[in-house]
Amino acid sequence: MSASISSEQLPVAFVLLEAEAAESSCLLEAGKSELFALSQAAEERLEGEIQSLERIWVEVH
Repeated sequence: MSASISSEQLPVAFVLLEAEAAESSCLLEAGKSELFALSQAAEERLEGEIQSLERIWVEVH
């Protein structure tokens, strides 16, 4: 069974594909932003841990 698009359906199919591509692009950008936020949070947490360890080191020595 093969699917074919008639010339009348072609503009509709194009619009649907274009909308899907735009949605995918938005989801990708949202995902990239979320990953950046997660990496920033992890970096800040690690910096806090390092500062805590440095304070302990200074107190001990």
